[in-house]
Amino acid sequence: MVSGRDGPASADATGLARALSAASGLRVVLAVYGASGSAAPLDATVRDQYCSYVADGLSRFPAIRDVVVWNEPNKRLF
Repeated sequence: MVSGRDGPASADATGLARALSAASGLRVVLAVYGASGSAAPLDATVRDQYCSYVADGLSRFPAIRDVVVWNEPNKRLF
């Protein structure tokens, strides 16, 4: 997620559409997280932006029904 963006970038959406097409009936799980654990949304405004970003992705791609939300945000490797 890019700070302030309310949905996936065009190139990301295109890549996701291609992946869904190639998945051909497989369950696709969307994982949405930042570049590092220190980038986690810590206040209400940024959390709202994050949730809007995820919601936009899900509304664009209704075939996706599962989302991993910021797995392991307390580890710098993620």
